[in-house]
Amino acid sequence: LFQAASKLFADKRQLPETTLDALDLSAFSNFYQKKTGSSLATADIPTGRLLEALGFMKKGALTLAGLLLAGKNVPRHAPLFNITAASFPGTAVTTDVFLDKAEFSGRLPEQFTGAMGFLDRNLRHIQANPETGFNQPGVWEISREAVQEVLVNALVHRDYLVNASIKLFLFDDRLEVHSPGTLPNSLTVESVRLGVSVARNSVLLSHAQHMLPYSGLGSGLPRTLSRCPVWELVNSTDAGRLIGRAPR
Repeated sequence: LFQAASKLFADKRQLPETTLDALDLSAFSNFYQKKTGSSLATADIPTGRLLEALGFMKKGALTLAGLLLAGKNVPRHAPLFNITAASFPGTAVTTDVFLDKAEFSGRLPEQFTGAMGFLDRNLRHIQANPETGFNQPGVWEISREAVQEVLVNALVHRDYLVNASIKLFLFDDRLEVHSPGTLPNSLTVESVRLGVSVARNSVLLSHAQHMLPYSGLGSGLPRTLSRCPVWELVNSTDAGRLIGRAPR
């Protein structure tokens, strides 16, 4: 109820077992450089106060957002906030047979890079334009831009009050991206496709554009879906997840 009323943001909650030592200062320094255009060494306020002001720390402990964006050991403090990917033969999930399987943990940029690499090696690469010759590089059978947008949205907008991983399922006929948590109150699939958004993770939303290929303007998903209309979004209240699905 608090989350629905925008009075509770999971990414702002502090992780009591953490201290400043749990922060990767190099990762934070790179983020600060991208966000402000200046070096962390030239900041005119102490690093601790800066981290609190940016939402990376609260009362001496890392917040979940701080851990996911610049933490040293994400799996230790948030073991289920990762991406699990599997490629299956056929068109259904099988428990004992898979073609490829991997888990991507760590900071959000690391999870994103790992998942995109998994898809790069498992999706077919096709000739974009036969008229340009044999030696041209292949392109993904599903729009790379659309996959990237859906995956980044899952990392930034998923429900971090749900202890579950993001799932990438690749079948012979389709790709599915399962994001934990249904759409926030008042949002529908139709409104999301039109660019309407509700901030579920306010700190991640504020900083993601400096860490991931994400604009934060609300236009990325509708623009991508308009270019790739075969993407289907399913708000599954029964399963408690938002599912993105695209045919291969």
